[in-house]
Amino acid sequence: MKIGDTVTTKIECQKYTVMKLIGQGGQGHVFLLEHPNRGKKALKWYLPEQSTEQQYNAILAAIRAGKPMTDDGTQFIWPQDIIEIDGRFGYVMDLIPSRFVGYGDMLRDRSLAPTLAMRCKISRRLVRAYQQLHLSGYCYRDISDNNFLFDPKSGDIVICDNDNVGVEGIDSSQVLGTLEYMSPEVSTGKCQPGVNSDLYSLAVLLFKFFCWHHPYHGILEYNVKSWDLCAKRWLYGETPIFIFDPKDKRNRLPAADGYRDVNKMWLLLPSVLRDAFTQSFTEGIHNPLARLREHDWEEVLCEASDKLMVCEKDNAENFYDGRDSKCWYCGSTLGTPDTMSINSPYGVRTILLGNGSVVFGDQVNGLDIGLGMDDVVGVVQQSNGKRVLLNSGPSAWAFRFGETSGSIECGSSIELRDGLKVKFSKNAVGTIFRGGGTNSV
Repeated sequence: MKIGDTVTTKIECQKYTVMKLIGQGGQGHVFLLEHPNRGKKALKWYLPEQSTEQQYNAILAAIRAGKPMTDDGTQFIWPQDIIEIDGRFGYVMDLIPSRFVGYGDMLRDRSLAPTLAMRCKISRRLVRAYQQLHLSGYCYRDISDNNFLFDPKSGDIVICDNDNVGVEGIDSSQVLGTLEYMSPEVSTGKCQPGVNSDLYSLAVLLFKFFCWHHPYHGILEYNVKSWDLCAKRWLYGETPIFIFDPKDKRNRLPAADGYRDVNKMWLLLPSVLRDAFTQSFTEGIHNPLARLREHDWEEVLCEASDKLMVCEKDNAENFYDGRDSKCWYCGSTLGTPDTMSINSPYGVRTILLGNGSVVFGDQVNGLDIGLGMDDVVGVVQQSNGKRVLLNSGPSAWAFRFGETSGSIECGSSIELRDGLKVKFSKNAVGTIFRGGGTNSV
């Protein structure tokens, strides 16, 4: 493969020009391709030792099956066609837009770190993406921070390196995963990767995304003198102990640089998220049935996002976790916020209504409206010294307060009063509860 070569795809017989090398990794190189009508694409070109019949068949099967269906904010960079030259091959895929960044980019440049609200949104998209993959009959086999990118401003995500995707129990894989994300049963050679090991890897990825640290990197990892393959297998597969395990304290965080911030990040999380991680890295370590499935994570992340509020003293983002909650930045008590309890066919959701709080479509979604996590339907504002809820959605709402009823048109607002009921749709009704604490008007 040389720069300037013209290459032809095997399935659609399209001719591309090889423009330049844009990346490389353990499996091969990535080249920029250009087509006179289809524009620019990327080509993952395998090294000779990776150009196996097994890998070829896996890519061909993925192309024929097509990528999983997802929402507009999620994109699988799926194999589209194959190029084969002299016994070596690669696959054509879409280019990833420059607005997407990776986990490593975020650690190197903290300005790229998403807000807590955006982290919840990105995590929900990530969970849904793998759920759709699993519902399509696939397992991913190598979930890690190397294989997903995100837009810190919009919350859109990209899942890449989908050439290792396969059907559990039918397709074998050249890749078992990344050691720090591998489930113990895979890293110790007891079984091949599958859906259950994907769920384990997903929990590790979510923990790292929220806490910027690995769940097993405590004193045991700190004391390792030679961080080689044997040491990694011992820590991740043979002796995995959660740094925040409530019972087993053998792997607590050392008092050393690189370990200080994770405890602050952990305490910042709401209890519902901490409990989910604790289950994942205690019972879920060796018992696949105790691992949270995608719908479990969806519920946890929804509840966590519903607990977000802004400290009125310094505008710092916080998860409200009860009356004693304090701002992580200034230390002041957050008080008891106003809330709205929303009843719909999906159950009951309680969201916080502080100054500037945004109500999204998925929070007030009845079966009769198709709004999601990107659709802003309401915003809490201050107006003439009163806290009001502005209707910024696509349709009017109905309201009732005592004996008074009426409608709230798009662009209009209503004062938040204790007991006020707002009907967002036929099947979704919210009831306002004033907090009476420091965060109330």
